[in-house]
Amino acid sequence: MKTKVRTTEYNQYGYNLMSIEILEEKFAAHLNPIGSIKFQQTYGEDYWYGMRFVVETDRISDLEKFTKVCKRISSKAEWNSQPTDIKEILKAIEYRFCNTTGHFIPNDIKL
Repeated sequence: MKTKVRTTEYNQYGYNLMSIEILEEKFAAHLNPIGSIKFQQTYGEDYWYGMRFVVETDRISDLEKFTKVCKRISSKAEWNSQPTDIKEILKAIEYRFCNTTGHFIPNDIKL
């Protein structure tokens, strides 16, 4: 089962932070985040840690879908799994947000 995701990275208070947003189709190919998997990294280090799941929906059906994603990760991931490992478990398809269209589009589409 492939999962649509968007990955963002940013810095704050001496930490590198990463968020892998899980995207779900709401209607007519319109994607919205239903939850995210967050990691942090001490600035200058190589390894990510502190994986946590954050729900970003108000719909029970999306919560159920995100719960399935979390269970799949928890059953296959190690305690020190890196973001690349998690994306591999999810068979992730990377998307990005297009400011021009206001929609998520696959990373392999050139604009």
